[in-house]
Amino acid sequence: MWPALRDGNRAAGDVAEAVEVLSGRVAEYDGCWPWELAECETWWRIDGCESGHGTHPDTYRLDRATGGRLQIHRATWERYMRERYGWSWGDIVQDDVVNRQAAYVIWLLAGRSWSPWSCS
Repeated sequence: MWPALRDGNRAAGDVAEAVEVLSGRVAEYDGCWPWELAECETWWRIDGCESGHGTHPDTYRLDRATGGRLQIHRATWERYMRERYGWSWGDIVQDDVVNRQAAYVIWLLAGRSWSPWSCS
């Protein structure tokens, strides 16, 4: 599921390790995977605020400055995610699983913080 992390590309070091550990716990954290259970309430609130839990009509549009359920900022993250994980902008915006994974990377890089989201 995280091919760029498994092939030795560890640009984010501890981020990659944390992602790999949590990737194996999908069943345990199904509702808010890949975040730990303690983060579920915050994740759900931000997901609702950012995109109406994916129901906002602009959520999955590729021509917007931000995209996907967790509204990843294109100018900041598109190149980073493509180079490190192989995710296209379309993947990040239109695939809910990839959008969560990208948001999780951002959350880890922010020091396990929701500060990158305006709804935090």
